[in-house]
Amino acid sequence: MPPQTVPPIAYVLLVVLAAIWGASFLFIKVAVEAIPPMTLVAARLVLAAAAMLVYLWAVGRRLPRDGAIWRDFLVLAVAGNIVPFALISYGEVVIDSGLAAILMAIMPLSSLALAHVFTRDERLSPAKVAGMVVGFAGILVLVGPDALAGLGREVLAQIAVAGAAVCYAISNVYTRVRGVVNLPASVTSAGVLLCAAVLAIPLSLIVDRPWTLVPTTDSLIALVILALVCTSLAYLILFHLITTTGATFVAFINYLVPVFGVAWGAILLHETVRPGALAGLGLILAGIAVSRLRMRRHGQRGEDSR
Repeated sequence: MPPQTVPPIAYVLLVVLAAIWGASFLFIKVAVEAIPPMTLVAARLVLAAAAMLVYLWAVGRRLPRDGAIWRDFLVLAVAGNIVPFALISYGEVVIDSGLAAILMAIMPLSSLALAHVFTRDERLSPAKVAGMVVGFAGILVLVGPDALAGLGREVLAQIAVAGAAVCYAISNVYTRVRGVVNLPASVTSAGVLLCAAVLAIPLSLIVDRPWTLVPTTDSLIALVILALVCTSLAYLILFHLITTTGATFVAFINYLVPVFGVAWGAILLHETVRPGALAGLGLILAGIAVSRLRMRRHGQRGEDSR
């Protein structure tokens, strides 16, 4: 959809969605203080899936019966929910929420490489390659010189969150290749979250023994917000924007989520933002901008972030 046809409310919703997703890193940081990562993932997905199923019933839609569609839902549940949610949660046991948000900015750069391999209409161009190089330089600056001394606990945590960003890129490319976006947004969201919840529950029972946990009030509040606001509500806003404005417009959220993530962590958790982290963020965002130059000129589709 051409930029001039985008309604003003879409810009408001885009900023709201970026603020919600940016805040998710803060709530994960609060929740993992008392809830182990795998249990946090399972509880978040169960609550989010329940909310989406209620919404699906309220709007009069039903889940599909086609087995092929459910196989797609299963792949998206693993690649787009369970694995990245777990990696981010494990990473934030060690690193600040703002740093986790910055690392997620590499997702669209990862999508460029994957789309080149697995799609026919999104080949790498000189601008995209240049953007990937600049973005990779930002990652090196972000990780910092500590990585040269060996993979310490913080570097491993950063790699885990970066791995989550790659998982989101895999999920995005798979969605486009398989045409899952052709389904109603609420149906896709409910189906994927339901699959993810069913898979996450036994993993939580095996890994964490959640019946022995004593979560704090703050961690439970953070969990509920993560599930209902940062997952269910965010999915509805996301797919509404994709439907009404197109993926290219929604791709601008990649510039906003890391900024909100850093801001929420600094303001509410009093996290200190290292100059190297800001420099790395600047390079990564510059890489995204460079990689999108020709895409905007020719009206190609962009990437989406969470």
